[in-house]
Amino acid sequence: MTAVWRGLQYCHQQEVVHRDVKPEIVLMSGYDSIKQADFRMSTNLKPKTFCGIIGYLAPEILTGQSYTSSVNIYASGIMFHEMIHGDIDQFINCSLDDKSSKSSYQPPKTISKDLGDLLQNLTAASAKKLPTALEIGERCRRRSNRLGIPNIGEDM
Repeated sequence: MTAVWRGLQYCHQQEVVHRDVKPEIVLMSGYDSIKQADFRMSTNLKPKTFCGIIGYLAPEILTGQSYTSSVNIYASGIMFHEMIHGDIDQFINCSLDDKSSKSSYQPPKTISKDLGDLLQNLTAASAKKLPTALEIGERCRRRSNRLGIPNIGEDM
């Protein structure tokens, strides 16, 4: 996921909003090479278009508000949850009111508090409360370094 957030960071620096972040857009070639694909829905404008996959859509898209690259961060949080938990049912089956509430996401009890906190940060209902891709990458890198875990895709 660190490599995915690094890719999103690059997109955001170029003022590109992907708008379709989901597991199917992540390409892997070998252990240390991760790329993002399928930029058909991406834009470099301040979009207001309703597009994407329902389970991964940020509240501001669902409510028809203008949005920024933060929608990519929200979708990456849903994708990360899916990688850990195996599904996104709670995001597909929840109402718009649930997605818009401040405390709608409850991480699975089977994961660590640190990981649960990260998932809650990534799926915050308010775009202003979402971390940037750079902040997420730094947090993950610090944690990986403490645990001695190599960072996949470091040379992107």
